[in-house]
Amino acid sequence: MEPTSSSCQKCGIAHTPTTVFQRMLKKLIAMTRPPQMLCQVSSSCSLFFVVAVRRRLTFPMPFHFSPTPPSDLAKELSVYVIGGSIPERQKDKLYNTCCVFSPEGSLIAKHRKVHLFDIDIPGKIAFKESDTLTAGDKLTVVETKYGKIGVGICYDLRFPEMAMIYAKRGAKLIVYPGAFNMVTGPVHWQLLQQARALDNQLFVATCSPARDEKASYTAWGHSTVVGPFAEVVASADHKPGIVYADIDLKQVEERRLNMPLTKQKRADLYDLQDCRNFVGFKI
Repeated sequence: MEPTSSSCQKCGIAHTPTTVFQRMLKKLIAMTRPPQMLCQVSSSCSLFFVVAVRRRLTFPMPFHFSPTPPSDLAKELSVYVIGGSIPERQKDKLYNTCCVFSPEGSLIAKHRKVHLFDIDIPGKIAFKESDTLTAGDKLTVVETKYGKIGVGICYDLRFPEMAMIYAKRGAKLIVYPGAFNMVTGPVHWQLLQQARALDNQLFVATCSPARDEKASYTAWGHSTVVGPFAEVVASADHKPGIVYADIDLKQVEERRLNMPLTKQKRADLYDLQDCRNFVGFKI
């Protein structure tokens, strides 16, 4: 049985190659109760940004990989679309950017990845996004008719302070398009989602590219929705597909009422400052 409360929303997460996504799009349109939100990641992943930039293939905003632009998809289905991430150029800088579209098809927010993926695991993987990309300088909370939604990209998931700020700003759902690899994915992908959800008593949704063993960068996959008690609400495997999850935002308030962590924090011993509140901070 599907919840009918106004605080509920059906979330669809698609991690598919373009041709498969087009077929699934027809199914979405035919649904009697389509999702109110759709998070779409193209079949590319973080490596694409480095390769694209080195080939000078950068794109104006908004841009789409799919034959159906996210703006058109949002309008056609009358849903919010969180459209994965793309390389965005602004003057001499390049960003890894996620665009959010309203049910009317308007671009209502864009998040530039704040934390760049610079790692070196000897004998396994080395990657340095900062050689090419510039880190974003703003956090992103989107106002929707269902409530506030925080947006992060991939490596942003590893930083608990960012999620805590989103919770302080009123977000009840945080969405992270991302592409963890075959080294970190099996051990960290779901664990980090559950940690962010549990610490902040909110929903976390992630959307990953499906796994392509022939690609130079192989994504772990496993797009997931986690609830405010760290429960896995829905999860995909590594294959192309769409996952649906009914998200009842009332659960956020219930969990926070039952276990009032925010009220129990010791501000006399520690605190987290939102830089947005500093004089001169750029909003």
